[in-house]
Amino acid sequence: MAVAGTVAYAALAATTRVNTVPAVVAVAVPGATVAALTLRRPERLVAASPLLWRTTMLWAVVALSGLLWEAGTYFGELTVGQYEHPTLSVLLEPSLQHPVVRFAAWSLWLMAGWRLARR
Repeated sequence: MAVAGTVAYAALAATTRVNTVPAVVAVAVPGATVAALTLRRPERLVAASPLLWRTTMLWAVVALSGLLWEAGTYFGELTVGQYEHPTLSVLLEPSLQHPVVRFAAWSLWLMAGWRLARR
């Protein structure tokens, strides 16, 4: 049932045009759903270990680097130009023009969110 719902939602969301209200809603609905599911579940205690600490720091650096890249390109866009310092969405836009690729990207994004929420 979850797979059918994911496929149906991905097919519907893949039909939205980029940078429109329906596209924003299509992203916000599963994002809010996963956030609500994640906040509702009880917290599990994980034993601290050096491996866990290193892994956490590595992913924090990766996430922070991505956020700084996006913020820098967003604010740099105001003075320089979008294609001289592209955001990730500008870099991915040409490859996501094909409907089948958009559907596959939506499916992967939804499944990754579901997987994260279930952990």
